[in-house]
Amino acid sequence: MSRAQLSARIGVGPQQLQKYEIGLNRVPASRLWSIGEALDCPLQAFFPASGVPIPQDHTHSEITPQEARTLVSLYERLSEEERTSILGLLQAMASQTEPD
Repeated sequence: MSRAQLSARIGVGPQQLQKYEIGLNRVPASRLWSIGEALDCPLQAFFPASGVPIPQDHTHSEITPQEARTLVSLYERLSEEERTSILGLLQAMASQTEPD
């Protein structure tokens, strides 16, 4: 896929994509999610290996009331753009843990 094709698929210009590539501009989480979708690759592919294995079968536990309060409190402090980015990141992560 060319830079022009990728930039069109993720909704930015080729120059903005190049700025992401060379590190001149930060890539918002929601944009990173869009790039992963366009390239058909998992979100983890964009991050260096931490040495911590990512389990393929996740066991989900209920969120505790304290965790929920903390999440809501932190979320309320974010700008609208940051909230959109966080939601995109969470959606990407959750979609990778859904059973096939």
